[in-house]
Amino acid sequence: MARINYFAGGELDRAMPLRADAAGLEQVRVATYQAVSGAGREATERLNSDLRARLDGAPGDAGQLAFNVIPAIGDAGDEGYSAEEWKIVRETRRILDEPELPVSVTAVRVPVLNGHAEAVWLRTREPLTPEAARALLAEAPGILLVEGSEAPTPVALGAGEDRALVGRVRRDLADPQGLVLWVVADNLRKGAASNAVQIAEILVKSYL
Repeated sequence: MARINYFAGGELDRAMPLRADAAGLEQVRVATYQAVSGAGREATERLNSDLRARLDGAPGDAGQLAFNVIPAIGDAGDEGYSAEEWKIVRETRRILDEPELPVSVTAVRVPVLNGHAEAVWLRTREPLTPEAARALLAEAPGILLVEGSEAPTPVALGAGEDRALVGRVRRDLADPQGLVLWVVADNLRKGAASNAVQIAEILVKSYL
């Protein structure tokens, strides 16, 4: 039995059995684009100060958070992956109760004050169409499906949005068994690693 706390404040803590082989989940790949507030108040203040300095023509912060993208969160460790990336790998396997599940992660820091975003690739043993995936996600608790040409962004989170916003659900052009999704959530209410895991959990639970 695995447990996932969907909301950082603990508003929802639901237990359910999870078996990746029941739905044929074979692989998870995630690229996260994490706001600086995920690193705490000091990082947020550094970004604000750096933005003001650079807009005024001053040198700004030596690490330059403003107008930049940092391709790793934390120092590189085993096999060149950061501690944040290894945390996402471990948490995904633990929550889905699949210690050998192939998980690949790239965690990136972006100059956004609040709101993490993720590009998620899921591979299932049996094909799952984008239409079927959208139907499942539309009925899923804790998720707001954004359909059509509009894609969710951190700005579109709204004030105090607890749900994860999911859009751009489409087939993986490189894998006939794959799906690609775009996920955005308020990182002050939801953990950075939980968003993609929550999506995978819903598909695993509901697919059959």
